[in-house]
Amino acid sequence: MKIKKLLLATTATLLFATPALTIGNSSANASKWKAGTPYVFKHTKSWLSDFKKVNANGRNSKNYYIRTYTPFSAKYGFNPTMYSYDKNKKFTTSGADASATAAVNPHYKSLGHNEYLVTSGGDGSGKKSLYYELHHSLNHDFGSTVLVKVHNKKSVSIWEYDNGSKKYYFGLFKPFNGDPTK
Repeated sequence: MKIKKLLLATTATLLFATPALTIGNSSANASKWKAGTPYVFKHTKSWLSDFKKVNANGRNSKNYYIRTYTPFSAKYGFNPTMYSYDKNKKFTTSGADASATAAVNPHYKSLGHNEYLVTSGGDGSGKKSLYYELHHSLNHDFGSTVLVKVHNKKSVSIWEYDNGSKKYYFGLFKPFNGDPTK
């Protein structure tokens, strides 16, 4: 009788413990860094943000709105170029925020709820670039880590991400194939 109870208790424990262990392992695997960029960027290579009003301190007649343009693909991470526009939303000037090599070899990590961290490639040197980006932030080629919220395949929001929190909001991005100055 005691053996039957012991076997029954052991079987019940194994039946309930096995799914819990499996669920724990699958969520741990989902948070690992992977090479490339999230699925939404696989088929669209360029993204352009909505118009954002420049803050009051930096606003003038030639710099009233900004838009951010970035290539995003399996080989290139977030590499923003800022475009300035006047009050009538006519292009005035542009400037790059990061070097081209900083965007090579991106990596991403799923945070769940359609949110991803995406790193630039750091020094762009292949397999060492993720380590370089995550551990040498003062020495890399101006790469950055961004938080990407995927709304759908035609709409994402992007923030600069540092020390576990959102910093600067770059805007709502949509796929774009054209000239941002027009």
